Amino acid sequence: MKELIAVIVLYFPNYDEVENNISKFIEDVDLLVCWDNTPIDKLDAGKLKSHKEFKERIFNRWKGKIIHAGTTHNEYLPLAYNSTLKYAIDNGFANIMFMDQDSEWENFSEYKAQVLNRMVVSRGIYGIRTNESCADNFKEVNCVINSGMIVPSDLLLKIGGFHSDFKLDFSDIELCIRALSKGIKVYKVSNIGGIKHQLGNLGRRSFLGMQFQSFNYSPFRLHEIQKCAILMKKLHCHDDVKYDISWVWKVFLCKEILKIILVENQKCKKLWAMVTGIASGVMSRKLHSDVKTIDIQ
Repeated sequence: MKELIAVIVLYFPNYDEVENNISKFIEDVDLLVCWDNTPIDKLDAGKLKSHKEFKERIFNRWKGKIIHAGTTHNEYLPLAYNSTLKYAIDNGFANIMFMDQDSEWENFSEYKAQVLNRMVVSRGIYGIRTNESCADNFKEVNCVINSGMIVPSDLLLKIGGFHSDFKLDFSDIELCIRALSKGIKVYKVSNIGGIKHQLGNLGRRSFLGMQFQSFNYSPFRLHEIQKCAILMKKLHCHDDVKYDISWVWKVFLCKEILKIILVENQKCKKLWAMVTGIASGVMSRKLHSDVKTIDIQ
């Protein structure tokens, strides 16, 4: 059985940055699925040519290590992740790792070795600490982020894969809470390797001489964050494992909304997206638990 398959999801990628990020871990995985969510119909002729050249370049640079997948449309995260899981199960990959295109590894080989060794003692979901150290290398937690997450393939299948209603945000948290409810442990790994992970289009902006650090999320992303926070509350309100979702409203309704008004563009669209996201979450009655996949060739 092969040891580790990874999947990275591309969406209007910065080509040089993504190639560099891939180079930091690809030699230590058996196969990398590059799932392209970039909508081809949104690229003009020049950008489409550059996009195809990039995919061909990384394929040739790491021959036998990369396969390309996707539908030429934005299918978000669950389809990419669940399709890769199906491929992993069908082709004998023991473990699967998920990566964001803007995450950069430091010392991935040590992280992988330590996690896979620990799997022998305690199988579960393992994720990397992005911004802090801890006395315990493996700390039991309620959730870890998608990027850098390693899970045994059969265990992820037992959990049920990624929930299709959580297109972007909270897909990792929802998976971890569901795993915990089934008695599967979640660990954050610290002091071993590291990962630089970008949240939104983080930047500093000024207003009347004051400096603000802003996520600068798109209207669609703001809509999804508000909607999925409410869906999380609905879906897991009766679970023994609780996740405090109130931070979403503390951050976005108390802090980020002020930054949107003061320093960000598309103010009306973003504020309206947050309102419609909350309304969509409140009015949503049926959650889709089906796991959709497509075949990866």
